Amino acid sequence: MDEHTVRHVAKLARLELAEGEIARLAGDLSKITHYIEQMGKLDVRHVEATIHPVVDENAWRPDEIHASFPRDVAVKNAPDKDQGFFKVPPVIE
Repeated sequence: MDEHTVRHVAKLARLELAEGEIARLAGDLSKITHYIEQMGKLDVRHVEATIHPVVDENAWRPDEIHASFPRDVAVKNAPDKDQGFFKVPPVIE
């Protein structure tokens, strides 16, 4: 992984990286991709696939109705609000 690729990926991800971070990340990502390449060379033909155990019951909590926050408490720290609602910039103009 070279620094040019790191800069390109950072641009796509809209990340601002300092020059020192770019060099460090290039090295780190090179080590990671090398490790992944090594794992791809392993012979796993005789390794059984891992499966999830069958569970007879739902492990999640049951849905129960609870009182929610009062509207004024929910929008209390909002940067912009209008008539008790969050005010956000329009998505479609």
